[in-house]
Amino acid sequence: QSPPPVGSSYPGVPEYPYRDNLPDLGASANVTNCSANGTTVNGTPEQWAVVTVNQSSRCKLSGSYFVVQNSSFGHKLVLQGPGPYAVRESVFADGPNLGGGAIDVSGGNDILIEGNVIENWGDIPTSLDQQGVNMYGNPNGVWVLSNRIDLVSGDSIMFCHSCAGGTHNGPANVYIAGNIMNDSEENALDFKEFLGPLVVVCNYMSGYRPAVNSNGEAVRVNDEGQQGELWMSKNTYSDNHMDIAPYKSKAFAHYLDEIGVDGFNDFSSNTQARANGAAAQPYYDLYQEMHGLDLSKACP
Repeated sequence: QSPPPVGSSYPGVPEYPYRDNLPDLGASANVTNCSANGTTVNGTPEQWAVVTVNQSSRCKLSGSYFVVQNSSFGHKLVLQGPGPYAVRESVFADGPNLGGGAIDVSGGNDILIEGNVIENWGDIPTSLDQQGVNMYGNPNGVWVLSNRIDLVSGDSIMFCHSCAGGTHNGPANVYIAGNIMNDSEENALDFKEFLGPLVVVCNYMSGYRPAVNSNGEAVRVNDEGQQGELWMSKNTYSDNHMDIAPYKSKAFAHYLDEIGVDGFNDFSSNTQARANGAAAQPYYDLYQEMHGLDLSKACP
């Protein structure tokens, strides 16, 4: 199972607004090393700065108009704003068991995470969570597209606790599409707090089993705080202990034309719709009315 090609178009997902501004993958690097305490990188809208590193130590980046590409990491990458910025065509492998994400998105606007491989990240089994992609703070406008995330010791993608309310205002306007997620220790997707809209389409999730900190759910829409608007459509599930588990969640949630769902636990939740085929069309129409995009079209 491979992700769709980088640059694919997905149902209900707007195009990344800076795609045409991204440098070629063969572009020379402006930055070739990164500090654990923070490296600031600023390009311009017309000429993005290129970061290409190969390191096994922690890397922290902040700034605007930069792209991390053709890189390899054996330790976490921490990203701050203000953005826009991108991480693409890079490998994160054999990371330490320290908690947090291989990619930590702690803030910024218009963020693209595309075409990366995250694998063997943290120890399995463990009670110390490691995520593939961890979002917290105030990210607004995040595209997580066509990545492969396998064998991490926590969730493949997670939204943090206390991400909404108070000083936080996110994650918001997040699009997760075309990712392949297999055999991580907790969930493929663990949505704790978020403002939304959160659009999750055309992903493949397989091999999630009960573990130290998990009930074996591929998707857990949590009940731990504020949750906003959620649309899930045409995701494929295979060989999971439980496929979708929004029990007690207050998200304004829609599950449309989900594929291969054997287990769905929405006890005492705010689920607005779980529908397939013709029964899903009114909700596709609602999405079109609210967001001006066609959520009903086919996956690439």
